[in-house]
Amino acid sequence: MSVPTPSLVALATDVVKLATTFQEQLDGAGLQQPSLESTGRTHYLDILENAGAVEARTKLIEACRSLLTLAHGPIDTLLVSIKTSMLNIGVLRAIYQLRIAEAVPLDRGISIPDLAARLSVHADALRRLIRFAFTQSIFREPAGQPDHVEHTAISAAIPSISPIMWLYLGDTMRSRLLLCTLLIPSPWKPGLGRHCPSQTPPRGISGPSSKRTSPTVGAWRHLLMP
Repeated sequence: MSVPTPSLVALATDVVKLATTFQEQLDGAGLQQPSLESTGRTHYLDILENAGAVEARTKLIEACRSLLTLAHGPIDTLLVSIKTSMLNIGVLRAIYQLRIAEAVPLDRGISIPDLAARLSVHADALRRLIRFAFTQSIFREPAGQPDHVEHTAISAAIPSISPIMWLYLGDTMRSRLLLCTLLIPSPWKPGLGRHCPSQTPPRGISGPSSKRTSPTVGAWRHLLMP
C-alpha cells in the first residue's frame, strides 16, 4: 500500500521544524550558521561528526525538495529539470571559462560595464548572463546599486572548486564555443586562452594562416557586434 503524499502545509511545517532543529544543532556546536553573504560558510564538512546536525540537514533538504516538487507539479517539474538544468550548466560554464568569479572583487561590488571591460566582453551579453545567475543566488545586485554585481557565498566559492569545474565544464563541451563567441567581441585569435582555457582553436576555426571563418562565430558576431 502506497504512503499518502503529505500536503503542502504539512511539508512546509516539516521544513520549519527541521530548519529550526538544524539551526539549533549548529548553535549548540558553536558552528557558523548558513548565509549567502560572501563571507558565509561554503561547506558542511565541519558537521560530519555531529550526527544530529547531519540528520537534520539531510531531512531538511529532502523536505524542501518534496515541497518544491509538489508546488511545481509533474509537468513543470520535468520541464524545469530539462530546461533550467541546461541553462544552469551553460551559465556556470561561461562563469568558469571567462573567470567571472575571479574578476568580481570579494569585498565590494563592481558595475557590469566595468566588469565587461575587465573581461573584454560585451556588456549587454554579460548583463543577461549575470542577471540569470542572480536567480540562482550566484552573485547578486548590491542594494541601492543598480547594474552592479557583487559576490554571494556561492559565487565566492567557485574558484575554490576550480578543478571540479574544469572536470565537468571544461573544454570537452561543444557549447563552450557558443558561450565564448557570444560574449567575446572579436573573432578567435591566438591568445584567446585568456578568456577560454584552451589555446587550441575550436573545431571549425582556423588559425591566423587561414582565412576560413566558422559559420557559428559569424552568426553570433552578426547578432552582437555593432
